[in-house]
Amino acid sequence: MLANGGVADQYDEYLRITESISLECLRRFCRAIIQLFGFLGMLGSLDCMHWLWNNCPTAWQGAYTRSDQGEPTIILEAVASQDLWIWHAFFGTPSSNNDINSPTNPTDPNGKRFKVLQEATCKDIEQAFGILQARWAIVKGPSRLWSKEEMSDIMFTCIILHNMMIEDEGEHATQWEEDADEASSSAASQPHAGASPDFRAFVARQASMRDAEMPARLTLDLKEHIWSRFGLIEP
Repeated sequence: MLANGGVADQYDEYLRITESISLECLRRFCRAIIQLFGFLGMLGSLDCMHWLWNNCPTAWQGAYTRSDQGEPTIILEAVASQDLWIWHAFFGTPSSNNDINSPTNPTDPNGKRFKVLQEATCKDIEQAFGILQARWAIVKGPSRLWSKEEMSDIMFTCIILHNMMIEDEGEHATQWEEDADEASSSAASQPHAGASPDFRAFVARQASMRDAEMPARLTLDLKEHIWSRFGLIEP
């Protein structure tokens, strides 16, 4: 259901389970993925994606409908890096709120240069959104769920699975159709005892981001680096 966006009752004959059990399995799977893996925040390319909400309650449709959308949607705010890893996400904002933009009207030279280069990286998060919707069709089409909490669980689950694939496939993440035959014919990796090096590196990376002052220091360091390399922005 996550990958192809199918309705719950289409698996009645194939899996011999009812619609209600299919939905409950989906809910429990999403909650388990979020509890086990999760993700933390970090500076990167920031943008928004709208998920159409077919079953939005009538009383909420005014708040969840923006003039340029025409239908109720819920906003996903996400941060992605150049390798398309989604570092942070917030889902649930009504679409009547405007999309997030980069810092506006900076007055200092550092801030101006930072704004120019920050806007140039918007392609990273847009590409990440494209891959997310291509991999998980359930977030590409309209949501048929009634609960915003269940929609949030599904969205975060798809993002976590997206990050797993990005970490595993790297630069080939956008070429899953071409790589399908190679993946099926590749030899199985050798088993090893204990945690894998990749997993230990993942745990170490997550632990290093728990410093509450790290985002501010990274932003300041990035501004100083950009200023020292490029100097004053051209008028």
